Amino acid sequence: MTNTYDLIKEQTKNQQPDEVEEIILDGQKVEKFEDQLYLTNNKVTIDKEYPQGVFALLSTLQILDDKDKDGNEVEYDDEDEDDDEVDEYESDDEDELDEGADDDDGNEDEEECDEDDDDQDEAEEEEDEEDDEEQEEQNNTQKKKVKKD
Repeated sequence: MTNTYDLIKEQTKNQQPDEVEEIILDGQKVEKFEDQLYLTNNKVTIDKEYPQGVFALLSTLQILDDKDKDGNEVEYDDEDEDDDEVDEYESDDEDELDEGADDDDGNEDEEECDEDDDDQDEAEEEEDEEDDEEQEEQNNTQKKKVKKD
């Protein structure tokens, strides 16, 4: 059986080495062709040595089917960001669980609850003050309109 590199080389022998006429990538996950290419489930992948041929033909290519030129799996930063997001949600869930935690006697930890209540009370007071100021502004505006009429 002829390897893929030889097939590609034979088909492109009349072309410039850096020139490719056509690459069909239907259904492929291509992000940046210059450094990353996915050929998974493409006919060319039948030959187990296809990565060497593709890397030889496309010198700027860095990643092929999630592997580098040496055949090592490539880890992406995007996956790490997704993991961080999951961790953030887990942390929030843990905090919520801790809020109503019981102490050793089976009683709810009052200090923690009091602190949370104080924070919530302060936030509500600030909202009330803002609402009062807004209402006062509206009343003043209405009074001015009445005086003009």
